Amino acid sequence: MAAHDEMAWIAERVLHHRRQRKTILPPDLFSEHGWEALLHLFIADAKSERRTGDQLAALVGISPRLMTRWVKYLGEQKLIDGDGHGEMEVLLTLSPTGLHTVEEHLSSLQSLGHDFAVRQNGPNRPSDNSASEVA
Repeated sequence: MAAHDEMAWIAERVLHHRRQRKTILPPDLFSEHGWEALLHLFIADAKSERRTGDQLAALVGISPRLMTRWVKYLGEQKLIDGDGHGEMEVLLTLSPTGLHTVEEHLSSLQSLGHDFAVRQNGPNRPSDNSASEVA
């Protein structure tokens, strides 16, 4: 559960940075509504909560009509459970496939953070364990 909580924290940070970049550049450059919906469902799962399509539309910042299409698509891709017909009041959750897929991507972001730390500290500093392992 702790690893899932760590991944949920990363998902929250990703959403925070996505919102932040929309204040700097035109929001139309960043229209990954399906991905944002998956992140919100992932965070809800970590809190033992579920979200409706209407709640997701509000969280993602799109119309319920557009979210209806995303709910249908994500259901067709077997990434979410709850409704494959786009009914917005049905409670949704990530499917096992969706959960695994989001975790896999967030894990890659976690390793990216490690790479940044290594780069910032330099390859021969104590924070880089691999430097001490090289003979």
